[in-house]
Amino acid sequence: GGGGLVPASLLRFAGETGLSPIMDEQVAESLKELVSGLSSTLQRSAIRDPLDGGFFAARHSSGWEIPQLMKTSSTQSLLAGGFAVNSQLTGNPELLELAKDCLDFVEQQFVEGDNSTGSFSGIVDSKVGDRAYFWSQEKVQELLPEAEYEVVREAFGLSSLGNLPMEVDPRRDYFRKNTLGEKKTPSQIAAATGQSAEDVTKLYDAACLRLLTHRKELVERSNSVFTEQTRITSINAHYLMALAEMAGVTGDSSYTTRAQAVLNHILTRHISEDGRLLRIAAAEGRRSVAARGEDYSTMLVALFALYRVDLDPKHMAVAQSLMEEAMEVLLDDNGLLAENPADERTTILPIYSTSMIFGGSTWGTIYGPLERIVQLSGSESLGAAALKLRAHLLPLAERVPMIHTDFLVSALVPLTDTVVYLTGEPGTPAFDDLHHLLLRHQYDGVTILHVAPGLPSAFALPQDTGVGASVRIAGQDAGKASTAAELERLLVPSAR
Repeated sequence: GGGGLVPASLLRFAGETGLSPIMDEQVAESLKELVSGLSSTLQRSAIRDPLDGGFFAARHSSGWEIPQLMKTSSTQSLLAGGFAVNSQLTGNPELLELAKDCLDFVEQQFVEGDNSTGSFSGIVDSKVGDRAYFWSQEKVQELLPEAEYEVVREAFGLSSLGNLPMEVDPRRDYFRKNTLGEKKTPSQIAAATGQSAEDVTKLYDAACLRLLTHRKELVERSNSVFTEQTRITSINAHYLMALAEMAGVTGDSSYTTRAQAVLNHILTRHISEDGRLLRIAAAEGRRSVAARGEDYSTMLVALFALYRVDLDPKHMAVAQSLMEEAMEVLLDDNGLLAENPADERTTILPIYSTSMIFGGSTWGTIYGPLERIVQLSGSESLGAAALKLRAHLLPLAERVPMIHTDFLVSALVPLTDTVVYLTGEPGTPAFDDLHHLLLRHQYDGVTILHVAPGLPSAFALPQDTGVGASVRIAGQDAGKASTAAELERLLVPSAR
């Protein structure tokens, strides 16, 4: 029921839900199995490009062996977040390396020095694409020395009849063609060829470089690559969120710095003269485009993700302001969130983004940050908006959960219904121990707030927390903690 797009949101849903302390252990174990199987399938399929890098955005077949020859920045960013979460769920460090590879690909392919990312690139000439991405066994053998060929033959499962089974290619459009999904690991190839894993890796890397050189000659000579470099707010918010999540998982401050730079780009370039969020900034010969629902929703999620890492109160001030703005410009006469502001609609009837089609839906994605701001501010009007969204989305998610995984991830916030107020000085050992505990993905449903100057005046701050952490669950004080162990006991239901 998820269509042909790479199921990044499913990976995130399974990871965050499987890690959550409120989740049933049997369900959590099932989700862990799902994550392990799906991640391995994607990693070992042709949807991942071993030559250029990155993941293709979608498939052309019932399985993952025939990719559509387009890569988007958002695909890589969303997968990076999903793989990072699931490296914690499964304990598999290989998934964290995949997450890093995805972000590296965004940097190489889509970022051009202004700390923001373009949209997508794709092959516009299908004949060139078929020649550059689908290979006969004879062509690969012609391009490579024998030792390198033997390694990639094992790695990709090359066959003279092609490596695409009938059920994947029923019309036999790719008969005698092979895709380059990495079907075997270096250790498996080493066992099959009687070589060391180190020698296999060297031969494999050399072979991929030769094949990539040939591909580039074909593609560049035909001038058949189209790259869309328009800077769109929601796409940059996905990138910002992935960087923030990687900072939390790895503890690498360079990810935090990069995330802050992306946010600064958005807040300096994608804001109109009257202070409202833009989808696309004005450029020579092009007017600016007002933000849509997906821009507001992804920005709000990204702001909370970055705040979890750097605890900068300015992010909360922006989040509060953006949420109020979103309600002002998107709420229609029926009290529903339209996708476009009223003066930007291109159709007579309002469009509602309630379910995932080409990406996260506005309603499902914004629901999480909306519930967080309600927790922090007690706003009755925002609480009513959250209630209305929940009433619409719950029955839909129950019927077709695969296209509502963004909402189901958001639902962890009210289901956990926990706010942790941190006091003290970041950088001190006691504070950092508490903070680092909360950065584990199992506590993504917990709302964090560092009680410090600069927070929105609308937030209802506790009067006396003392140094450490004060926990509020379902609106009631649940206790205080001065150590990570004490805080963990308050956060895990079975330990309370």
